[in-house]
Amino acid sequence: MWDKEHPEQRRKIARKQNMKTKSMELRRGWSSIRRNDGTFSQWQKENPEKLKQYEEKRKIKKHEINEEEWENCKRYFDYQCAYCGMSIEEHKNLYGQDFHKEHVDDDGSNKLDNCVPSCKICNSSKWKFDLEEWYNEDKIFYSENRKNKIIKWIMNDYKQYIKT
Repeated sequence: MWDKEHPEQRRKIARKQNMKTKSMELRRGWSSIRRNDGTFSQWQKENPEKLKQYEEKRKIKKHEINEEEWENCKRYFDYQCAYCGMSIEEHKNLYGQDFHKEHVDDDGSNKLDNCVPSCKICNSSKWKFDLEEWYNEDKIFYSENRKNKIIKWIMNDYKQYIKT
């Protein structure tokens, strides 16, 4: 009953709960089951419009940085995920790919001032959450030093690496 009368408060509570490590692990588990049993494939076939909307949004979100800027960004963060600290070597061994170019502000710039290196897991779980909302003491891998480094990067330090 309360849920129906207070939808905004309920969503806020749910977002906070969903950001906890245990909740993220449970979602990953259910996602894996849905992929393996064909449920996800079926959903894709039944929802082509939703897939198209998602793909269009992802196209808009491409970073406008060159390879040298990306390399400098990774070097600035010591070739580690800006959020959890996973090394690029470990990431490549686990996922066979480079770090993701993560938008710190989901609705922000596509340039270097809004880009940090992120492992696949952090990039996927941060999704559209604000930095302050997602990256906090509730995360098992949270580090005040990493958070300060991210903020320092997006506020000023990126400027020394911009190539025109």
